[in-house]
Amino acid sequence: MANKYLRATVIAAFFGAFLASCTAKTTAVSTPGAGNTTAVQVPGAGNCPSNPPPTAMSPTVTTVVGGSVPAAFGTLYGVAVNASGTLYVTDGGKHQIATIGPNGTVAVFAGGQKGYADGVGAAAAFDTPMGITVDDGGTVFVSDYGNHRIRRILPDGTVSTFAGDGQAIMADGKGTAASFQQLGDLVADHQGNLYVVDIGTVRKIAPDGTVTTVAAHDPADVHGDGFPFVNGLGVDVAGNILAVGRVSLYRFASDGKQTLMARSPAMMSKDGFYFPADVAVTPDGRMYVSDNGTQSIHQVDPSSGTVTTIAGFQPCGCIAPRCGYQAIDGVGFQAGFASLGNMVADRAGNLFAVDGNARIRKVTFPPKP
Repeated sequence: MANKYLRATVIAAFFGAFLASCTAKTTAVSTPGAGNTTAVQVPGAGNCPSNPPPTAMSPTVTTVVGGSVPAAFGTLYGVAVNASGTLYVTDGGKHQIATIGPNGTVAVFAGGQKGYADGVGAAAAFDTPMGITVDDGGTVFVSDYGNHRIRRILPDGTVSTFAGDGQAIMADGKGTAASFQQLGDLVADHQGNLYVVDIGTVRKIAPDGTVTTVAAHDPADVHGDGFPFVNGLGVDVAGNILAVGRVSLYRFASDGKQTLMARSPAMMSKDGFYFPADVAVTPDGRMYVSDNGTQSIHQVDPSSGTVTTIAGFQPCGCIAPRCGYQAIDGVGFQAGFASLGNMVADRAGNLFAVDGNARIRKVTFPPKP
């Protein structure tokens, strides 16, 4: 996971310089329970603008698990949802797959020990599971980072190896004749194909297990003008695959043909990307991006590519009386995110996002007028 931690270091360094450049005045406010005061930036002063107030169409952000009573997770990476609304999460810290019921009940679905073993439920073993998706038939697929394999989990908890031979290289092939190097996000389309991030490229896995490379990042593209180093994947209502990375959102066909949909006009701009983590599409075609750089959620118009921030944006990193990025439930820009990651949409049009190591947030939208 070297790339993941390197990216976090780069983000932290950028924010340090960015916050120092803000000219907002500061005021001393007390931190509850801390016994000290903290200088925070006041919205509306200098070049740190105030966040706009919520509107009738602003979404509501709540915490599903991991709020005041932390859930028993190690390190969450991926989130997926089935047709009935049950969430599946990958817990890389505890090497397990867990479910979260509609009422918030958490249960271990498979794994729980570090290693490599097929089996049923707790008899199976994973090594830092990362991406996760649920196909239309209810079968769960997991990108097993440490084992360099794609694992399949049936509804009864039976775990088997679907693709990958365990070698940390990139090689196309069928089933266990293929190899993966550094697995990440994973999605399924409606034809039964899987798409997985593999060290910034996109690999396709057909229903028969045949693995091919369909989109690759150009290492020489240091300015980000071409296909990005991919962080997250999604599928739109037409079955096209979506990929986010750097400051861009791309759409590509199964043959790898790429179309740029949206790109941030400037780093840390209000309606733009900075280190987007994932992309999710609701059943009615609305497209959303979780942004780990600005800790916000953006909506993207599929036709024009216009990016609009809908929740969580905090100019200059600080909003009195809180400073920095925190997980705060609220409406629109009154909500806060700590560390946005993988995101998925359910059949009702709600979004669920990983936020930090042990927290799942839900974004609910008001009825359309």
